Amino acid sequence: MTKAQSSAGDLMERQPLVIGAIGLAVGAALAGALRTTQIEDNYIGGVSDDVKAGVSDCSSR
Repeated sequence: MTKAQSSAGDLMERQPLVIGAIGLAVGAALAGALRTTQIEDNYIGGVSDDVKAGVSDCSSR
């Protein structure tokens, strides 16, 4: 167990951006897997729709 902790610590010291990118990817995957709430839809629903429409327009070109 100590060797694994040491390896993880060494990796974090040598490659902090990789660890950050992995954390960001995991967070995005979890957020994408969850359903939106009514509060989220009320506050950012319009912005979300605009972004989706923009992405759809760019991908169809």
